[in-house]
This record gives sequence, structure tokens and C-alpha cells, in this order.
Amino acid sequence: MTLAPLESPFLALQDTCYCYVVPFEIIEMRKEERDAVAKKVVKKYKKLGKEKVKDVVKIFVEAGYVRRTIEGMIKRYETTGNIVAKSPPGRKKNTRLITKVSKLLEKKPSTSLRNGCSAVGTSKTTFQRIKTKELNRKSYVKVTVPEITPKQATKAKKNIKKIYEKVNNNKMIIVMDDETYVPKDPKNVPGREFYSATSRTGLPLSQRIKTKTKYPGKFMIWQAIDENGNISKPFVTDKSMNWQVYLVCLRQFLFPFIRKHQTGTPVLFWPDMATCHYKKEVLDELRAKNINFVEKIDNAPAVPHLQPIEKFWALCKAEYKKETSPANTIKEMEKVWSKISKRVAKKSGQALFERIRGKLRLTSRKGVYAVLDK
Repeated sequence: MTLAPLESPFLALQDTCYCYVVPFEIIEMRKEERDAVAKKVVKKYKKLGKEKVKDVVKIFVEAGYVRRTIEGMIKRYETTGNIVAKSPPGRKKNTRLITKVSKLLEKKPSTSLRNGCSAVGTSKTTFQRIKTKELNRKSYVKVTVPEITPKQATKAKKNIKKIYEKVNNNKMIIVMDDETYVPKDPKNVPGREFYSATSRTGLPLSQRIKTKTKYPGKFMIWQAIDENGNISKPFVTDKSMNWQVYLVCLRQFLFPFIRKHQTGTPVLFWPDMATCHYKKEVLDELRAKNINFVEKIDNAPAVPHLQPIEKFWALCKAEYKKETSPANTIKEMEKVWSKISKRVAKKSGQALFERIRGKLRLTSRKGVYAVLDK
């Protein structure tokens, strides 16, 4: 069986013995196809003249079109002057309901789909259609930031300006460090998990639930990262951070990391404002090694969105969550975390610090949350 060329107004069905010719009208035409035929009919009508209407109809009937269809196209053109048919008006908009949805979302932008359709008295599909199609609204995830007082906001803006000017004027490389706590068992790393099935109960219960240990064992991990995406070796312990542990991190990991990656390049070390980071013994060690660091009085409080190492932690934990077996010892965790952090740094290290100077400049001019308002 073969099909006639697309230019032909026929659909030819052939076998070894017979040839059947089926008019196009048997196959439902789309609007654009009907409009194309109408333009050809009117063009032929104009060329032959009003007196030859029957000839025009005959030409297209012989081409396989239904007579009443062609006659209708000509009649429409003669009575209205329209070559193609107008699209049907469709369902009339419920302007009252659209207004109710608009006012609700203006007043409470965080309204969920369930609460929204209940509040205005409509279905979920209608509420979602009005929200997206009529009001052109999209849903976005809120950014979690620390609560900050006006006094802290003023201080942060002022000190970010100092940090930006110091880094920019002296062409310095920013180095950050931080510590985080990671569960020993990957399944206890926070995050949503999903499953696919033909129904909610279509799988065994063991595959539909996520268990969580009430008091899971954790490791404390310290690491440093620079503006070029280089990372230090991780320091892993089952203890909490204090100034003695922090000194070990500096001596055994941070100082060698700076010597390795920042030869001949001035560095600005930017720790967070944890008390143990600014203990007298820690500051003495930093000064003794000639490390240029942000003094506590010049540091900016509550600005994790300006410290890419926070995002680095999130990416590393997401990778660790994919592990199938827990790291039960410090040595095991060091091995696993070293591989994960290197992989994340190679893929996203530089991207995390992209436009960091522009963000600092914007914050120094317009406020602590200016970069989140873009």
C-alpha cells in the first residue's frame, strides 16, 4: 500500500489488483488545512469570475472535495468577504472567578493549590489553569535565610563593603572554611525520596516508607575552599568543633592548602563568626603565619547566601545520600568524603564562586538581601 504525494488532493490506496481513490474530506482536515483550501478556492473564484461559480466548484469536486464544502467557502466570501472561517469563541471566561483568584494570590502569594481552590470554591484544575494561563503566575521556592535584625543588616552591609574593597583593590583570592555535621548512615541525610508505582499501594511497604533513626550518629567535617574552586583535604571527627579542634584544622589542613594553591597570590581568609574561630589562640596562630583574615569586628553576620561553601555542603550531602552503605569509622568517612568533595569541586567549584565579587558589590550598595531580589 502506498500514499499519494502530499501535493495531491487524493489519498491513493493501491494493491496489486485495484486502486481506490478516497476524497480528502473523508479524513478530517485541521483548520489550517481548511483555510489553505479556502484560499485556493477564492483565488480560483476571483480568476474565473462570479459567472463561473459552477466551474470553480466542479474543478475542486473533481479534485476530491465535497461539493457543499466548496460552495460554503464561496458563499462565505460573497456574503462576508472573509476567506477563512473565524475560530470558534470557545468557553466564556469566568471573570468573577478570575478576579477572586487574583485577589487571593495578591493577598497571600504562598497559598497552596489545595487551600486556594477551597477558598474560591472551584476545582484544582480550574484554579491551576487560572493561575498559570490567565494570571501568568509561576510557583517558586522560598529561599531560607537567617533571621536578621535591622542593626545586623546595617552592620553586614557596611562590612561587606569593606571585604569587597579589600579583595578588589588588592586583587586577593577569597578562601572560606566551614564545618558541617553529616549522619554516618546516608539514609539519614535530610531530603525527600520518591517511588514510582501503578498505585500508591502498588509496592511492598518496605519500599514505600523511609525510616529515620531518632538519634543518628554523626561526623563533624571541616573543609576549606577557595575562589578558584580548589578544596582542602577534609578533617573528619566524631567530636564537636571547639577552638582546640579548630587549631588542628588550621595547622594540618588550611595552612598547607593555602601554600599549595596560592603561591604568590595574596589571600583573604574569610571564616564565619563562630566564637571558636576568633579565640585568642586561633588569632595568634593566624597572625604568626601571616594569614590575612577578616577580623571579627569587620565580619558580616547572617549572610550564608554570600558564602558559596554553604551550597558546597548541600551538593556534597546530596551525593553522600546516594551511597548504599554507611561510613562507620572516621577513616571510612575521610575516604568517602574526599572522593565526593573532589567530584563536586571539579564539577561545580568555580561555578559556586561565579560573580561572587559582583554579589559583594551589590550587597554593599543595596543591602544584605539585594542578591536574592534579582
